[in-house]
Amino acid sequence: MAAIRQSWYLVQRPKSEKLEAGKHFEWREEPLPETLDAGSFLVRHIYLSLDPTNRIWASDVPQYMPPSPLNEVMRGLTIGVVEKSENSDYPVGTYVSYLGGFTTHNVVTKEAVAAFPPGKLDWAPGKNVPLTAYLALINLVSGFTAYVGLLETGAMKEGDVVLVSGAAGAVGSMVVQMARLKGAKRVVGIAGGATKKAYLLEELGCDAAIDYKATDNMDAAIKEACPDGVDVFFDNVGGVTLDAAFLNMKLNGRISICGAINMYNEIEGGVSGPKNFGMTLMQRLTVKGFICTDHLATLWAPFEKDCKDWVASNAIKYSVFKTEGLDKAIESLDRLFTGDKPAGAKLVCQISAEPDHIPLP
Repeated sequence: MAAIRQSWYLVQRPKSEKLEAGKHFEWREEPLPETLDAGSFLVRHIYLSLDPTNRIWASDVPQYMPPSPLNEVMRGLTIGVVEKSENSDYPVGTYVSYLGGFTTHNVVTKEAVAAFPPGKLDWAPGKNVPLTAYLALINLVSGFTAYVGLLETGAMKEGDVVLVSGAAGAVGSMVVQMARLKGAKRVVGIAGGATKKAYLLEELGCDAAIDYKATDNMDAAIKEACPDGVDVFFDNVGGVTLDAAFLNMKLNGRISICGAINMYNEIEGGVSGPKNFGMTLMQRLTVKGFICTDHLATLWAPFEKDCKDWVASNAIKYSVFKTEGLDKAIESLDRLFTGDKPAGAKLVCQISAEPDHIPLP
């Protein structure tokens, strides 16, 4: 009997609503091929990264790459291991990170895996850099996004005051730490709840932290935390937080727009702009959105080197929060929007068993 793969297929676009299994996605089981074409290889997926961008990819709003096609496996970043191969560059036992999708297995080619880094991983059980580092740090969706948005788009320099919204999230927690490691004078994080505020102060070393759930005046809260103003605001949230940040930027400050997660489930209905955009003129601000893949050619190599150095020296903290089973992946996505996961943790779905002897962080 042929082995099967299990997958979530995107079958309907969301319309200002959260994603739901059975409505927007259909569970399918299909036989895997018994033989492989020359140059191809079979990857068993171990982890699926669950990210806010999954919500955007499922929609048909204008976005930075084509939407995930209907009636195809939902797009998603995966880490897996080669289990069968007709490609000498990818022998059995090779680990890969690529856009494998919401599925247990894929038959792919070198070109598909190499399209986005890290692609082929220089990794095996027992390596100094644990496999979890490629989920929470050395990847496009968290670590590289933080690196590009802070250092390239935000043009952070030593001595800057850096403000980060969504600071206890997978991206925000990386931004906070990278700002400190790159010499920021003051780093302030914004997150929701006393536990996340304590995490920012006690675990990540923020100079100050704001619990947005405990304030009804974000402008005043930012002024108290950043009395001399903000040089770089890294925004993951949008909405009233972005409105308040505009009122607290220094002359020639930079606002790096990474996301607007508090509005993603209503994105099809349109997202309102910031009320205080006039401060762009008054304070000569630079407000710029970015997509990290635009900077692969110039920044991936220094990013990867920095990350491996930070991991080796225990200079940066990272973690993952695992949900079990691909069948639960769609409902698990909602944790990104409710905050139902530990502070700072990268949300992932464990699809299959890890290899033995992974040194967890």
